[in-house]
Amino acid sequence: MTTMRDVNDVTVIGTIAEGFESYPAISVREGIGQNNSTVANFTIITEKPNRGGGDPWRTFIKVSCWNDLATSIQSMGAGAGDRVYVKGEVKNEKYEKKDGTKVNTLSINAFAVEPLFSTASQGGPSEEGEGDFANASPAATVFGSGQGIADGQPVHDDGLPF
Repeated sequence: MTTMRDVNDVTVIGTIAEGFESYPAISVREGIGQNNSTVANFTIITEKPNRGGGDPWRTFIKVSCWNDLATSIQSMGAGAGDRVYVKGEVKNEKYEKKDGTKVNTLSINAFAVEPLFSTASQGGPSEEGEGDFANASPAATVFGSGQGIADGQPVHDDGLPF
């Protein structure tokens, strides 16, 4: 009897959310843990039309990028309002708030992030290819983290849905 292997693989296209309070849209920290890892954290927003009309349903998803991928995100100049393609695995995070409330959330540990186009640097919606990511070719360059996808090299895949 053969057992099918579990798959934890997710692909999300969304918009980088604005930071809140004193936090930037993309937070990069270096020197984490014994390996002195680098991590970039940001939140993306996805929208789904509301069948009853009105505002769309919004989902906020926390994304973590590690080491080479975190450095790539930082050097790309990505920011709030930029649309990105994120590929990674779903991760369960449990923590306790100061008031004792237990929280259980899902986030994405990203293997690859691709800029799609920018709205942030133009002050509003822009055409594909404008803004911070003008040199990026949609569906042509995926920045990998060396964790099994792309190994830090561009991936050329015409099979992507955009």
